Amino acid sequence: MVVLTQQVLPAHANIDKQETEAAARINVEVANAATMRMNAKLHENFETIDLLLAQAISTLNQLKSADRSGNPYYFARDEDLRRAKDVYERLVTDLTILKSHTAETKKRDDAEAEGNAHVTEDLAKVKSFEGELSRDDPRDGDIPDLYREITTIYRNAEVPALDGTHRYKAASPSKVAELLRAYAPLVEKVKKLQELDTARETRKKQAEDDSARIARGEPTSEGAATLSLMSYYIIADICASRGYAFDSNEVAGIKGSLAKRLDDNRVPQQARDKTWQAMQAGLNATGFRTMPDTDVSRECANSKQSAFYLFPDVFNRSNATPKNPF
Repeated sequence: MVVLTQQVLPAHANIDKQETEAAARINVEVANAATMRMNAKLHENFETIDLLLAQAISTLNQLKSADRSGNPYYFARDEDLRRAKDVYERLVTDLTILKSHTAETKKRDDAEAEGNAHVTEDLAKVKSFEGELSRDDPRDGDIPDLYREITTIYRNAEVPALDGTHRYKAASPSKVAELLRAYAPLVEKVKKLQELDTARETRKKQAEDDSARIARGEPTSEGAATLSLMSYYIIADICASRGYAFDSNEVAGIKGSLAKRLDDNRVPQQARDKTWQAMQAGLNATGFRTMPDTDVSRECANSKQSAFYLFPDVFNRSNATPKNPF
């Protein structure tokens, strides 16, 4: 009997020791849970919370499998295990929610950083653009290319949130405002240069076209436009002869003005004769010369209204206020 008692007592003592050690581990883990919660709130960044969550899940899994031999909590009392599991289940839930929130925050922060990097990249181009726009002799094609690039950057900065794929979409408003301020003067200058460049190219093409026309014995584009005005002289001459709208001095003035323009534009005589004959034939086809006086009077009045603007050197209408006679 004495031998049995001596064998049982050490076994009970060993179990009590293991329970005590397991209880101590539980208390440490509960304290660690509080520390992890505090660190998560203190740092609030995705990487830290992700690491803490992984640790919490690992500890919770060990607590849930405490009934397995070799588990550090194998000898823990049931009430201690329940308390620890409750603590870690709440911690895992809270960290999971916080991780989701910080993931969204991280996504926004990363997108803003990328947008700001694009803004910085385009701000770095300002000096280069200023140098290109200050050149006295921009190379052919430079201005259109600069116009497209500068105005595209400026338009994109004006409405960065309208396009989901926009490079400035998530950039901070202050950075976008900085970009707009930097590019506003560039846009104004490049627009003026673009207008000048377009006008220069238009004149160049017009000169080439006119040279080709002259080589073929045809009137230039300006000369062709002047030829079309010959119809006003023909109508004015007929109207004056019938006493409507025009007088002989105005007809003579139109004739002189037309002759000067045709000479200035080097319109070949052959082109003048051809146009004259075509207009006479067209006028005869309309029966204008034989129209009733009422119709002729109306047509003459309409023609003179147009002639006022087409021949300002002949019809010099003054807008001066008459002197008060009283």
